[in-house]
Amino acid sequence: MLETLGSRTSSTLSLNFLAGISEDAVPSRPTTTPESEIKIAVDGLDVPLKLSVDAGPGCGGITWPSGEVLTKYMSWRHSTDPDYLKNRTVLELGSGTGLVGLAVGLLQPSAKVYITDQKVLLDLMQRNVDLNFHQEVSSEADNGTSVCPVQVAELDWGGELPPGVPHEPDLILAADCVYFEVNGLTCLVISLQAYADADARFFKMLAKHFSSTQVDDDRPGEKEKYEREGVKLLRLVRTK
Repeated sequence: MLETLGSRTSSTLSLNFLAGISEDAVPSRPTTTPESEIKIAVDGLDVPLKLSVDAGPGCGGITWPSGEVLTKYMSWRHSTDPDYLKNRTVLELGSGTGLVGLAVGLLQPSAKVYITDQKVLLDLMQRNVDLNFHQEVSSEADNGTSVCPVQVAELDWGGELPPGVPHEPDLILAADCVYFEVNGLTCLVISLQAYADADARFFKMLAKHFSSTQVDDDRPGEKEKYEREGVKLLRLVRTK
């Protein structure tokens, strides 16, 4: 079974929630300076996760609220069930900075994590892998040499899967993976209507092959907090 933890939208079976979202609930673009470095505390890690962020490549080069929510959820899920990610192959779509996938790899080094995005973001993702893993890696290959649990790969997920990307991962992660282009510029949110239209098209396509349910999140107050910011966590299960 493939599971996808997505964000910012509800099921395609109930898209009428979009009409009730106010503009204040749409996540605003975080501010950042070009080529800066930030640190994000992740429960379960002894040291903060380091991220190089750069708005130069576009929206994917910075962090967004949905990615941080998904990172916190995966950390909590790992703490409640340490075997959940053990030895699993994890594929993150539209990774951007690589935040979510990096956190998974640091939390569970036995996992094989692939953080993917379009070519323009590959260098940024690799810098972030190097920042967090350096030469110290935690899983051992069969030949006794050290290998990094997080791999960077190019994937335009609207097209064919290229070599080097797992075709049957155990878990697929995606946060803020819906975007659209205006005058050749990739933008996540320009207006509420465009945001709603993009999400509606995305989930109509997903409905052909996946069912969608909201993720159970028992952390006190967390679900209410991120839903006030227009963020939702969903589980997508392949139906055919």
